[in-house]
Amino acid sequence: MQIGRYSQITLDRSLNKAGLIGTKRPDVIGAARWGKNLLVEVTSKTQFKFQMENKLKMIASYNPNVKLKVISWVGWIARLFK
Repeated sequence: MQIGRYSQITLDRSLNKAGLIGTKRPDVIGAARWGKNLLVEVTSKTQFKFQMENKLKMIASYNPNVKLKVISWVGWIARLFK
């Protein structure tokens, strides 16, 4: 994330709290001052990358000005140590 690019960064808050459409709760939302808003999901040991990608794609279908990112290595490491 670039400093100053986002007017608001929320952690685990609903989309409508960051000025987007919907009540889903991505892990991180960066509300952009310019350009595209950023939605980030971080997988846990019980989640997989494809699940989080599908969630973000659904959100993007009614919020077209978003960039999507899934961080999946966290879930992979958590599954190693269960």
